[in-house]
Amino acid sequence: MNILKTLIGDKEPVMVKNAEFVAFVCDETNTETMRRYVAQRMLPHSTVECGSIEQAVQYLRKMERPPAQLVVDVSDSDTPLSALAYLAEECDPSVDVYVLGAQNDVGLYRSLLQLGIRDYLVKPLTVDLLTRTLGDAQQGKAEPLQRSRTGKVISVLGVRGGIGATSLCAHLAQHLAEDQQRRVAVVDLDLYGSAISVLLGQQTNQGLMDVLQNIQGLDPQYMDRTLMKVGSRLFVLSCALDYGDSFEPQPGSLRHLVETLQHHFHYVLIDAQRLGAGMSVMTEEALDVSKLVYLVADRTVHSACAVTRMARHIGARDNEPVISILLNHTSAPSAAHVEHKDFIAATERAILLEFPYDAPNLTLAQNLGERLNPRAPFAQAVVRLGNDLSGVEQKVAPKHQQWHETLRAKLKQKVS
Repeated sequence: MNILKTLIGDKEPVMVKNAEFVAFVCDETNTETMRRYVAQRMLPHSTVECGSIEQAVQYLRKMERPPAQLVVDVSDSDTPLSALAYLAEECDPSVDVYVLGAQNDVGLYRSLLQLGIRDYLVKPLTVDLLTRTLGDAQQGKAEPLQRSRTGKVISVLGVRGGIGATSLCAHLAQHLAEDQQRRVAVVDLDLYGSAISVLLGQQTNQGLMDVLQNIQGLDPQYMDRTLMKVGSRLFVLSCALDYGDSFEPQPGSLRHLVETLQHHFHYVLIDAQRLGAGMSVMTEEALDVSKLVYLVADRTVHSACAVTRMARHIGARDNEPVISILLNHTSAPSAAHVEHKDFIAATERAILLEFPYDAPNLTLAQNLGERLNPRAPFAQAVVRLGNDLSGVEQKVAPKHQQWHETLRAKLKQKVS
């Protein structure tokens, strides 16, 4: 516990990578009150520091898994809602977030609840106040809260087989987890193939089938035992049944699974099965809870027809998911392919992004079960897609800077 830190005068936060309780309070007086609360309740895995929301975010990034409770202080912030929106981008949806402030502001309190904050406490703090709010929640006595913060569900769906939707899903998941530091769950709906696991260098278990068969017992502990862990922020649910085996999940089980995952991950990526193929019933359930659907196509007449039909079918459901078209080159571009502008005219839909032909890099990464080379053209396209998804602005050098860099490169070639 960090009470020892206070005694020895260490100014750096003591890293408790599996802390269940984390608090960053702006002033030393209320920080000491928080430490007395932690000592009184004898919380074995906890961190209490005098610091800001920014410091809390940096601490969360270093943790192996998110805490159950997080306390942050906005009393020194001129724009508390903006600071908490920044925190929400980094904080796992499953974390109960409590906010400390200096003003008893009803308007602010309502705005915080809309952000998914568990409660708002006005300083000065007392151990009794903390026990009534934080302690009851730890013991399960607090009233259940309808969370407004949930992860984004995205289905990746190829309009035909062999079009690269699974590869795109796997590399996008790695980018979001490793480069953007988001917690990502990938659900592979191919019960017999499990290509996602191969692409990520993992051996497949029967986790997806086990979860769907025991969906009523789904809880955080069960998920920890069942999801395959790829690094510290990427988790996979997949299955590899023998070809002679059959499995029919209960209606609604996949929907229940995805809605549960939403409370624990920033992104839930679903590698969906092609509509009309086997197990497309699960794909239909996935589409019913997806906020965004990526339709992956190539520049062929077949794909253009399939995009039109699928977009019409997906867009007709009640949740009205956003449909984005991604073009992927699975073969070297040639004059035989449908022109970009003709594809748009035929489907009457804009193309969000076009992925380049990059078979050598993709094949090497797949065979090794490793990430793509960051310089690979396909990898750079994945970064652009991830930035579009998360709203991250891609830094582009000013034109004059690019010109100078090009000039220097040419001069270097002449000299050498």
